[in-house]
Amino acid sequence: MASFGKIQNSVASFSNENTAALINVNIDFSLFRCQPLAEFLAVGSALSVQRKEEAESGQTHKTACTLGFLFHEKLPDTSSLFKAYGLRASEIISRSDINPQGTTGDGPFKDYIGANGTSIWAAATSGEASIAVHLLACMLARAFDAKSATSIWVEIVRERRLEIEDLVRNNKVIHPNSYVASKQDITRAELAAWDVCGRAWLRRADEFKAKERRQFALIVENINVPYTAPGSTYSKVLTTWTNSMRVLDNLLNNISQEASDRAILLAISSWHLFPNLLIFQNQATKVDCHDLLFPASGILTLGLEFKSHKLEEPIRWSLALSHLRYYGDPVRVRSNEDISRVTMPQLWLVALGSILRSWGTTNSEIPQVICWFRDLGDLLASTPGGDCPELSWIVAFSEAARYYLALENGEEVHGLSLVKYGWRRATQFFGQNLRCYPFFMLRENDIIRGLKEEDDISKGFAYISNVVARSAIGSKRVFISFSMTFGAESYSEWMIIDPPGAYPPTKHQTQPEASSATTKKRRWIFFYNNRIGATMHPELLQKRKKYIESLGEVCDIIYNNHEMPDDESRNRRDTLYWHNPPEALSNGSQNCLYLRKIHVSQNTMMAAGFYLWVVTDAEDPEILDIDSRENERAAIDMCRLQLKDPSLAKSIVGFLKSFTTSHKVTLPIRVSTEHDEASESDQSDHPPSDVFANTGSSFSLMIKDDRPPVEWVRSVRALEAASILYHELPGATISLKIIEVELHKARWFPDISRPEAYVHSSLSDIAKKSAREWFNTMTRENAFGCIAMFESGHMNINSEHLEETVALCTENSIFVAGILLSDPTDVSDGPRIRHLVGSIGQTGMVLLVAPLQPRIKPMSYDPMAVDHKIFAGELEMPLDWENTGEIDQDIFLLESVISVQHNGQWIADIDVLGLEKTPPDLFYSDCGSDCNTPKSLDLGEVVRIDTWEELLDPPPTTGVLRAKGNWIARLAATSILIQQEKGNAIVLVAGKDHICWNCFAKRYSFPEPHIPQFIID
Repeated sequence: MASFGKIQNSVASFSNENTAALINVNIDFSLFRCQPLAEFLAVGSALSVQRKEEAESGQTHKTACTLGFLFHEKLPDTSSLFKAYGLRASEIISRSDINPQGTTGDGPFKDYIGANGTSIWAAATSGEASIAVHLLACMLARAFDAKSATSIWVEIVRERRLEIEDLVRNNKVIHPNSYVASKQDITRAELAAWDVCGRAWLRRADEFKAKERRQFALIVENINVPYTAPGSTYSKVLTTWTNSMRVLDNLLNNISQEASDRAILLAISSWHLFPNLLIFQNQATKVDCHDLLFPASGILTLGLEFKSHKLEEPIRWSLALSHLRYYGDPVRVRSNEDISRVTMPQLWLVALGSILRSWGTTNSEIPQVICWFRDLGDLLASTPGGDCPELSWIVAFSEAARYYLALENGEEVHGLSLVKYGWRRATQFFGQNLRCYPFFMLRENDIIRGLKEEDDISKGFAYISNVVARSAIGSKRVFISFSMTFGAESYSEWMIIDPPGAYPPTKHQTQPEASSATTKKRRWIFFYNNRIGATMHPELLQKRKKYIESLGEVCDIIYNNHEMPDDESRNRRDTLYWHNPPEALSNGSQNCLYLRKIHVSQNTMMAAGFYLWVVTDAEDPEILDIDSRENERAAIDMCRLQLKDPSLAKSIVGFLKSFTTSHKVTLPIRVSTEHDEASESDQSDHPPSDVFANTGSSFSLMIKDDRPPVEWVRSVRALEAASILYHELPGATISLKIIEVELHKARWFPDISRPEAYVHSSLSDIAKKSAREWFNTMTRENAFGCIAMFESGHMNINSEHLEETVALCTENSIFVAGILLSDPTDVSDGPRIRHLVGSIGQTGMVLLVAPLQPRIKPMSYDPMAVDHKIFAGELEMPLDWENTGEIDQDIFLLESVISVQHNGQWIADIDVLGLEKTPPDLFYSDCGSDCNTPKSLDLGEVVRIDTWEELLDPPPTTGVLRAKGNWIARLAATSILIQQEKGNAIVLVAGKDHICWNCFAKRYSFPEPHIPQFIID
């Protein structure tokens, strides 16, 4: 350290050749340490012992020193910037919610909890140049992904070394520190670890300055300032880095600056230092960022010189990397600083924007449609059946709309930007080229008019009537029919669509009576029974007639089969003959009506039991066609009014349920078969009176084939399940790159994790199972697969590859299986995952896996080491946790050995996943203090297990390990016994009360006494 000080203070006044020969290049930079600036002292105090040791003497410190000395000659003097950054870093790390402290409840991750300020303290104890290197790490972490950022580090380190070698070769003046640093070996892995530290810190600092970052991002989005640094990757990075430092330092010194390079904006966002802004666009606007580290008059001017039209694509920092791939030409990469992280409620705003884009919603309509979603949610919340599983995904979108509309104090601007982000970019989030019908078909006038009717058949008639009214059928007489099976009979209902005054009065009517009758809708109803000729349900016909007349319509009952429409030609399904039609139709002059079926697009009328007929001549070969898809759409504000109409609420809920689930509709049967006769006895002789009101046929008629694709609904269900999971992971955020994933292909979703179920899953299978039910079926590996996808924004891992995973670590988050951090008696539905704020300092996404064969201390041969005493008292077991070992693959796997230690002596390595494979028996003492169960267990046969040796060398009788309240000891002991294949001989006492031996004896006395060998109380 002393000799290094001489090198640091020496002056290169003689030739570089001699200097190079004199300098000892084999210097351990981890031994060098300088006094940190006072502004950084709070950072060092807030670090855990392990992280502080790494920052002061570990590999991170060595990397900080080496990079600082390597680049220090290229850096400007910006001491004001370093001091301000130290104050900001100290401010961030001093807040307990940003930098929580590890507790025993965090188990083996206690030392890794909190904000990772390792690289900051390593830089602070290595000199100002190293602080500048940390600032560059933050800029690269903000602009590029980890692979690209690491490749940039490799490239600029290599170019700087070549630059120094060239200076030495040409006998130019070079600082000895630079030369020594250029001879140090800095591996790609070390540079990747340096990037990890900066990236983890950036996540915590972003949360601390979330509001300021959002405000600044909205400003930057509308400013067309380009990246101006020219040349190679090395020169671009160096220019961007140093210019940004100079500008921020000048602002801190009360010297106003102009930002002509977008790199300055990147630096502000990356370093969380926000000066006051003066923005020139249509007019000059001053934005006060209220950052007390900057003087009020130190203003950054934006948009003064660069004038350009609004670009469709955001401005990017473009670099060509020679070290991104092993072989091939340099790869051009572009910065992605707009790829930020969001919470789950914010992701739903993006999802809301995605569905609006698929609906063709214009930019100006977005606020109105968001309000429509909110109104739809209000309707579902206040209507019976609106909370059913089939509609939970619609409710989820409505809740997203409600979340947005509740934002205030400027947050609504950010919320709208997220909606529009999804509207612009999330075009394949729910499936490539897949969409849900706009407004769930509730904007179609024909459908709304149909839903206003009370009973199901009337809904269908009203819908078809509106379709016919818009068609080119003209003055022809048109019938709508509906048929459904009813035991051995077929029920039919016919309605005529005629203009008023279409018929002259019959011989039994006066002119006023005929006029009145023909202005009303008219129906004919009948049961067709081709076996006995007469209906068995005349009372239902009378009840139906009375109901139809209560609607203001005319209704006639046809009892005679010979007066019903009949299909004379079995080979001509498009025609019907109506012999002896009612007098109101024939006017006494026609003995037969010839009816030809009208073909409707999608042919869903027949599938739903509805038919459309036109009265024509028998010789008329014309076949009419109607396109039922040519619907009239109501204005959005009118749609909102309809959602507030109480008379429509019940119908809308029923329609939406049918829209989501495809169900089989009863088909009409007119021809008698042996099967009909055989099954007659199986049918109810007394069908429910509301059978005509709730057939569901009209909804199928209106929906046609426009239900959402099963893949689309699966995508929404996957997002709902992920929402429930993330609700239990407070503080976890999501990469917005997730919008580039087609969610229905997510391999972690339960039905996709079972290929046979995925292939055969129908829309109803997916929709009828609530999101909570889907979540409860998720396993631990499903949950880790979900987290891996949403954390990274792209990883789609097969669940079977995560079966041995106990934790997932990425940047500043550690996701741990609940089984590792809880008492073995804790059980709950769904996967139990905990989110810890912390970093293990590993690159990429790290999966912690249990070792295949965890070791256990062999039994000793000391007879005095084990003394199983008669049971009495309690036991406490101190434990130390230790993680060791590493396996490097595409997604990094870290073999995590969790060791049980007692007084520094190793006892065993445990695999807690054994509790899932061999769950122990649980016993609850819930009888209270007044247990009257006869005592039948001889406690003299029960011994205590007081030490680990006594557990490893168990007695041949029942042993009790009393560790109530010490979940770590209970977890360790249970895991060890399971690893010894004694899982079936364990009983865990659950609950807060101690064991009731009377109840215990009763529990294990049937069918014969079978007291377990190990009782863990």
